[in-house]
Amino acid sequence: MRVFQYDEKNELESKYFIEYKENEEGEGKSELALQNFIFQNPKLFPVVECSGGSATRWIPIAMEITLEGKMGRLDIFATDNDGNVYILECKLEYNRDQKTIRSQITNYAAGFRNQIGNTMGEDNFWEWLEDNIKTQSPTHESLEEILKKDKENNVNKIIKNMKENIKNNNIVLIYAVDEINPSLCIDIDFWNQAVNTENNYPSFAYEVKRYSDSKDSEQPTSVITQTYPFDIEGLLRSRRKGSDRKIINNDNQVWMDKLRQSELNKEQQKEITEFKDKLYELIKKDKGTTFMSFGNGQSCSMMPKFERFVKRSPIGLYPNGELRIQFDLLDTTEYGPRYPEVAEKFKNKLIALDEIRDRVYQNNKTKSPNLKFEEWIPVKDEILKILEELFMK
Repeated sequence: MRVFQYDEKNELESKYFIEYKENEEGEGKSELALQNFIFQNPKLFPVVECSGGSATRWIPIAMEITLEGKMGRLDIFATDNDGNVYILECKLEYNRDQKTIRSQITNYAAGFRNQIGNTMGEDNFWEWLEDNIKTQSPTHESLEEILKKDKENNVNKIIKNMKENIKNNNIVLIYAVDEINPSLCIDIDFWNQAVNTENNYPSFAYEVKRYSDSKDSEQPTSVITQTYPFDIEGLLRSRRKGSDRKIINNDNQVWMDKLRQSELNKEQQKEITEFKDKLYELIKKDKGTTFMSFGNGQSCSMMPKFERFVKRSPIGLYPNGELRIQFDLLDTTEYGPRYPEVAEKFKNKLIALDEIRDRVYQNNKTKSPNLKFEEWIPVKDEILKILEELFMK
């Protein structure tokens, strides 16, 4: 199997598919190669699509964690910089005896629920998980040590959200393969239509194909990935049969519950709700065709996506009162076309507001500065005007 690409001189070059082959060590070794490749290349993972835009960095944690009661082994256990939880199951097309996605997810769901609710309880389960992470991470580091490697990570927030997501069975299952085939898509669709799309194991197929410049080389020079469904919004759309409406209901119960649980007082909750409602009206006004994503389950955040920049959310609004300014989503090629001019204009207009200038510049290396409630709420109307001017016109 070959693919072709143009080089910088506009010349066509051939790329050769690198097959995951079995070796003399026995069955499963080639799947382990796929597993290791995904673990060692976290930037390839479609975290924006699978998190609903709430996260920008995927963080693989450990491999081969075995649930108690013979309920399954987690090929890869991972999180992201918003605390969403991921389980990856790695399978190859040649393995005709593979379990269906339905039975695999059922095992994981039952295993987590049984260990937390019936045998361990929340605190003991988390202690068990931390022990397994330290044992099964390639570097034998603790969860906290792994998360601290990236200085931009809010470690306490990630761990808090991970605990809550696990407690509430808000876990994303990724079926990682070398080829997405029709039967796998059928299984993915079946499961996603059967679950509550707010939580409870939304599932994706994740295809990873490696290519080399030479026919006999095992060293990849190009990697092509894709997901099915394409993103969390695609999963949600598949549930709303017979409807072209793309805007998620503004009366999101998870958001409201999280807002009431926050440390904001009633007046502050009212102010952030008013801002959220006005932001929602902007999205509706923007041809009514873009998304108001609330992320996955308990890792709740409001991610407005405008028609002109449909895969990018310039801001992220959280029910604890934080507002994240997402310059990185606008000015990077990781998630599609980049918009450096818009990112620069967005930054210049924001730093023109005295109330938030210092916070934006506090750490020039921070790609997505988080503003506390008291830092951005005095200029909430100005922020809405900037969004309308730059992203809707």
